[in-house]
Amino acid sequence: MNDGDWRQKTLLKAYRVLLANFAALEKKGFVWKRTRHAQRGRQNLETKAIKQADLALLQQACVDGHLELKYLDESGCCLESPVSYSYSRINQQKCLDQVKFYGDRISILGVWQPDKSFEYALVQGSFNKERYVRVMNTIADKSEQTLKQTGRITVIVQDNGPAHTSHFARGHWQQWQSQGLYLFFLPQYSSEINLIEAQWHLGICPRC
Repeated sequence: MNDGDWRQKTLLKAYRVLLANFAALEKKGFVWKRTRHAQRGRQNLETKAIKQADLALLQQACVDGHLELKYLDESGCCLESPVSYSYSRINQQKCLDQVKFYGDRISILGVWQPDKSFEYALVQGSFNKERYVRVMNTIADKSEQTLKQTGRITVIVQDNGPAHTSHFARGHWQQWQSQGLYLFFLPQYSSEINLIEAQWHLGICPRC
């Protein structure tokens, strides 16, 4: 037996052992999945349920062609190690407490419209209120064009980040609305409702 055959058989044996281990763990109710930062313990479940119902109405209105629905979120890369994968029980999410990040960060602010478009801006550091408003002004200009051409308003789904709800940003809300751009704020600590969250993990711009 040459070295190539030996390596191939060794790898095949290891692969079979790995599959057997996976199967054994699945039978015990475990699955290999991403570990997330813990937030759900801080959620207001009543507010979350109301917001989910409102979002469902917006999503249906979008399907019916009455409005444009987009999802906004910030992601990026920093010097901290990523939250990793581990075995968790099926239908359960393992979580770690959120910690403060250190060092420089490259941030991306993405605006995703399912099956249509993905727009983004990149900065070194984070998106403060001025940077956020600059991006939103661009989105508002495009929303105004959409409103004139189709009669449809644009709704942006986003979280309650400080930049999104700052006094500086609030000062632009009326102008954005006049351009056909409206904001839908998610309940606190409920980022999983924002559909763009899943897109980061699928590779649009993976967290690292």
